[in-house]
Amino acid sequence: ELHRIAKKLDVYLIDPTAYLLDRFERRVKEGNFTPFFFPADENHFTPVAARYIAEYTLSHYRHFAF
Repeated sequence: ELHRIAKKLDVYLIDPTAYLLDRFERRVKEGNFTPFFFPADENHFTPVAARYIAEYTLSHYRHFAF
């Protein structure tokens, strides 16, 4: 839904979903499993996930801001 709205408004949407999934799968493959969300609470991500979201957001923000 957000993608549709962003497209309609001609706004760039920073969506870290694929990036987070890739980072999660890499950690699992390396044997370094760390949950990205708190147990039984899929609405609040852990500091590990927050760091990846921040990295992704900053890298895309810099691309468009400068």
